[in-house]
Amino acid sequence: MSKAQGILPLCKRYLTQAGFQNVQITSNEKDALYYEINELKPGLIFIESCFYQSATPFMMGKLLRTMPALRIVAFSIGEFPDELAMGFFFCGVKSYLNFRDEYSEVCSGLQKILHGEEYWMQTVQRRIELQPEIPDYDYDISPRQMEVLRLVCNGFKVIEIGNTLQISKRTVETHKQDLYDLLHVRNEGELIKIAFILDLVQKAELCFYGGA
Repeated sequence: MSKAQGILPLCKRYLTQAGFQNVQITSNEKDALYYEINELKPGLIFIESCFYQSATPFMMGKLLRTMPALRIVAFSIGEFPDELAMGFFFCGVKSYLNFRDEYSEVCSGLQKILHGEEYWMQTVQRRIELQPEIPDYDYDISPRQMEVLRLVCNGFKVIEIGNTLQISKRTVETHKQDLYDLLHVRNEGELIKIAFILDLVQKAELCFYGGA
């Protein structure tokens, strides 16, 4: 189970009361989390929905690409948009619940998960069922998208990125929108913020040669 330090005891109590055995908690993330999973080889891992802020589905997708046999449950302890929660399903997560849901519903969900079944919070399940098709997310960032992301973080405008990479303005805008969708951000400011939160772009890569 993984999340920031403040809620770990609460989450452990929920799972222990539900019948989960040998519950271990960690606040590790990124490479340290991967290492710990490799060491412990858990049968099930719970990750809080805001663990990586808006990019939690993206990071879960990357984790599952590295460890496809891993069974992940996403959970929330507060308000979390159903629209974002659908991303967990599309990246391969097996279940999602919110501890703010009705107590009986949470208990029912935990029991299903405990016995190897999938469980999705009802409002999220309905949204998933209404989707005309499953988005084609591979939960990885292409080399070209990384080039665009790096230039965005250096202050380059769309036309400057196009000139630098010798691609059209429309192609640049397509790459930016794909990054927004992949990382579940709404605009360039949020994209830059999440790029540094996830260490996708390093401070040493900042040159600020973009135009005003």
